[in-house]
Amino acid sequence: MATITYPRVVLKLSKRRIPALQAKAKAVYNAMVAAAATFTAPNPSMPTLLTLIQALDAAQEAVATKGKGLVAARNLKANALMSALNSERSYVQVLIDADPEQGPALAELASMSIALVPTHTKPLLALAVVTPSGTVAAKANVSLLRQGRGKAKKTTVNWRCTSDGGKTYSSHSTPLAHTTFPGLTPMSTLAAEVCITDSSGTTEWSQPVSILVR
Repeated sequence: MATITYPRVVLKLSKRRIPALQAKAKAVYNAMVAAAATFTAPNPSMPTLLTLIQALDAAQEAVATKGKGLVAARNLKANALMSALNSERSYVQVLIDADPEQGPALAELASMSIALVPTHTKPLLALAVVTPSGTVAAKANVSLLRQGRGKAKKTTVNWRCTSDGGKTYSSHSTPLAHTTFPGLTPMSTLAAEVCITDSSGTTEWSQPVSILVR
């Protein structure tokens, strides 16, 4: 049972590590400016981000030269810059969500990182023998079937099964992600497949999943 992962962009920053925050902010700024053709609508804008970087630089320099009495003011500048960087991260995440396969490349362009986060371990299609004898219940993972297809107002789940090695199939559709295959011969092997139909069309049939009927 494979774990499904999706790209999530991260910054790996702490506002308590001011020099690291300054360095990362400048790296993000320089990277996104260089890739302006890709990052066409950053939030905040690059001039605004640069202003926040320069403000923290000045505040940090004031702490170093004039003493710890200016730490609170410096920290306010750090918080503002952290907030701006998180907004930039969210902007890059939106671009990645629209094209997950390009996630690592987009994150690298912005001088950010990708963390792969497990979201579920549910199989695409699960089968179970239920009562009465000769009945198999099936449950589909519609989220996985719909992966990369965007939003749809209506999704129909299509099912088909065979108990003679693929020579003949029986099929039906449901509005829900579960169904049953009744009237099967005990001690036979059932192979089932699933696909969906939505506004984008019909997907290909899944790989068959088999179960011994009892």
